[in-house]
Amino acid sequence: MGRGLTEDEQDIDRLGNLLQPQFPDSVQQAALAGLRRVTGKHAAEVLLMRWKSSSPALRPELLSALLTRREWIQELLVALEQGQIPTGQIGTPEQQRLRTHRDGSIRQRAVKLFDVTESERQKVVESYRGVAGLKGDLARGGELFQQNCVVCHQVQGRPQVGPDLGALADKSVETLLIAILDPNRAVEARYVNYTAATKDGRELSGIMTAETSNSITLRSTTGEETILRSDLEQLTSAGLSPMPEGFEKVLTPQGLADVIAFITKK
Repeated sequence: MGRGLTEDEQDIDRLGNLLQPQFPDSVQQAALAGLRRVTGKHAAEVLLMRWKSSSPALRPELLSALLTRREWIQELLVALEQGQIPTGQIGTPEQQRLRTHRDGSIRQRAVKLFDVTESERQKVVESYRGVAGLKGDLARGGELFQQNCVVCHQVQGRPQVGPDLGALADKSVETLLIAILDPNRAVEARYVNYTAATKDGRELSGIMTAETSNSITLRSTTGEETILRSDLEQLTSAGLSPMPEGFEKVLTPQGLADVIAFITKK
């Protein structure tokens, strides 16, 4: 399949059906390789259809495939414009590739897409710009961190649902403000939240920390759970970070300065 002269849509659908989390990664990769060899709008539609259920390992491969054909890029841009795929899930190198594409219409649409910021979140970030000039209290920051952050993060050691914040010690205050107040502006694939529905009626949510040929593992604030692929009914992701928006409701500018001082130990 994927090599025929007619490139039958049914064959494309069959390959697309193999891009599901119930199948081992090796099967999904082989199906994707077959789809990359075909042409036409329908193949792009099939790839985009599988986006939300794709694993952190497969998703970059899907994006890479979509960027190989001009017609497929157009379909990708439609999905981004309609909100089917959050713009934050497109990495900086891929954004730049689209912004500088030789096709003028693609360039214009990409610039419009990626230059538009989420106005409400941006307004919040702007209102906290003064945090950079405030002196943080490490002790108070530690208290606020325990109250609001420790359920998902550790400053050092094994990360929980969120990344190890020890690696952020050298980041600028502006970078940390965006990460805290606008967490969905750019989300690393490994920290995207997934929801798994199982055949026995359970619904589990968390980041995907591992996948093998016959299982996936999700980590939430309550621990990790491994689910057999054969037990999956559906696996989806809205492309959002597990970190919630709205910390401005519980952290004043001084409180946020204290938390940043605790994280960075400055």
